[in-house]
Amino acid sequence: DVFYIKGQVKGPGSYILLPHMTLTMALARGGGITDLGSDSHIKVVRKNVEMSPKDLNIEILPDDVIDVGEGWF
Repeated sequence: DVFYIKGQVKGPGSYILLPHMTLTMALARGGGITDLGSDSHIKVVRKNVEMSPKDLNIEILPDDVIDVGEGWF
């Protein structure tokens, strides 16, 4: 199984999903958030439903798409 990560991360792409992987772990796997990115502007698309998780410890499921947006200062 895989998940996808895009947007303001250092290593966008698809990655192997590990058992019980959290959003925090997935972001780390994608190289972390860039200087322009913000952990408060993350969307997770799961089965065509977009979520804005408040908790970075949610579990990532197969085929989830994580989209890290830019933070505005």
